[in-house]
Amino acid sequence: MNDNIPTGFVKNGRVNVNWSASALANFRFRDSVSFKGNSIRLLQVNIENKTTQPIRLDERAFWVPQAMAIAFNPTVNTLRPHEQVTLFLLIKEKLE
Repeated sequence: MNDNIPTGFVKNGRVNVNWSASALANFRFRDSVSFKGNSIRLLQVNIENKTTQPIRLDERAFWVPQAMAIAFNPTVNTLRPHEQVTLFLLIKEKLE
């Protein structure tokens, strides 16, 4: 995506996410961008392994309430120390 706006979405800046304690302990979160659609939000954030050991990527570590889908780009199973990937998180928004 690289800051291209997906069809049907509006770019609306950063969003605070309550990441799990294990995610915060193992990953550095950078350059988050949020796109809002009709009752859904797409979050794009770069994550980096901040430990000294390889970490197996598990979508469940990034689960938050209302999460609909989680994906990584590029698709990898393990992140080496200081290696980065882009995390995409699709969240169902509460209707206002």
